[in-house]
Order: sequence, then C-alpha cells, then structure tokens
Amino acid sequence: MSLDQVKYGAKQVMKMNRVDHVTVQLLEEAQISAGMHVLDLGCGSGDVSRLIAARVGKSGRVYGFDRSVEAIAEAQKQTVRAGFDNIEFTVCDLEGDSALPVPLLDAVVGRRVLMYLQNRTGLLKRLSTRLKPNGTIAFQEHCRTMTPGRIGVWPVHDLWYKRVWDTVLFEGADPDTGLRLPVELSCLGFEVTHVGATGLIAGFERGRHTFLEFVQMMIPRMVKAGVINESQTDLGELAHQMNMERSSNESVYVTDLACSVVAKL
Repeated sequence: MSLDQVKYGAKQVMKMNRVDHVTVQLLEEAQISAGMHVLDLGCGSGDVSRLIAARVGKSGRVYGFDRSVEAIAEAQKQTVRAGFDNIEFTVCDLEGDSALPVPLLDAVVGRRVLMYLQNRTGLLKRLSTRLKPNGTIAFQEHCRTMTPGRIGVWPVHDLWYKRVWDTVLFEGADPDTGLRLPVELSCLGFEVTHVGATGLIAGFERGRHTFLEFVQMMIPRMVKAGVINESQTDLGELAHQMNMERSSNESVYVTDLACSVVAKL
C-alpha cells in the first residue's frame, strides 16, 4: 500500500483495504487495461499492484516502488501467494533516487503517497519523463476537508478522528493534497481528465468494522507520535463504544474524503 502506512510495518496494513472499491473506480477512469506497463508508486505491501496486475494481464507488467525494505518483502510474499507473475517490486527512495529504474510507462498510479512527499511537484516532473506520449497519471489521495461528516453527537468517533489526523500531521503529511493535485498537474502541463471524491464511512462495511481496523493499524503510529499512550489501546472497549454511539445516532459517520485524479500527458 502507501508510503504513510508501510513505514511502520507492512504486516500492520494487510487489513487496510477499506478503500479498494475507490481504487478500482480510479483504475477504470484511468483505463488501465491489458498489455499496459504501469508503475505503482509507493506500493507498500502490493495491494494496488495486484489490482493493477489483474487488469493488465500476462501481456502487461506492473512495477511496484517503495522505500521500505520490509514492505517490499511483504509485497513479494503476498504476490507469490496470490499467484501473480507480472509484477516486479523494487526498493526505491522516491524523492532521493534521481533515476527511476523503469522502462517507458503507459501509466503511473499511486494511493496515499503524494501527501507524504516533501517535493511532489519535482517527482511528478520526473515521472513525466518516464511516460509514453499520451501516458496517464492516476492518484488517490485522502484529505480531511469537509470531515468529519455526521448528524448528532459522536464524541468517541470525533476523538479518534482527531487522533488519526494529529498523527498524520505529525508525520509531515499534507492533508489537502487531494484537493491541490488537479491544479498542480495542470500547471505541470498535464490534461486533467477526471476528478472525484468519495466519502469514507465509519462502521460496518462488508461485515467488517473498517474504521476500528484502521484505528488499530494506526495505534503504533499514534504512540510514536505521542498522540496516545499504550494504556489507551483497549480495542474491545473502543469497539463497544463506537457501536453504541453509532446505534444511538441512527446514522453514519464520514471519516475522510478519498480524492481521485486522472490526467494525461
């Protein structure tokens, strides 16, 4: 997955796929199809790489780049287990390595990665040199604008929402990347062909309590950032509190926006 998740351990993010449906829509908008060569930027444990690989097929190729050695090892292991043989994973410092070791590409895709880069404009310029004519860039970046969205009073959800974003800010992320990206790409000479935003709902989705899973994944990062301490990590009690809160409000809670941007060179 993305740079923000994997730098604290790839195994922690294996469950973190509550946004795969948004990513699938992004790949459709980007017209990722059979035979294409696609770079997955900040691939983490390879979730997005495998979504792409299923679309490009055996005649295509996916290149997964991430700076985390642990994440790349996990990506390779999961990919072998899933039976894909059209993906290559490489440890690469996206900002530090001047050369990007890939052939000319049909597309570059990323999920929750640009928001953590200090010089994303510089990287986007470098990526443009690796794209074929009419090549595609497609990114999914999350932002906190217009969130949390809720009806009623949600003190427990509000508290953990704030803790999540306080941690992300501590780590140096730009929480508004998704809204800035269309203009940034236009200024770099790309033709923006699609912009969209999907609100992510806290609660039970497909039989899973995805927001609780997300909080669980974030806990080591919250502790590291000093946002919480170890004594504040009773997930059983937290699940009970969240369920009671959701039931009493008889509505849902929007945690963040997944912003999707597709552009052509």
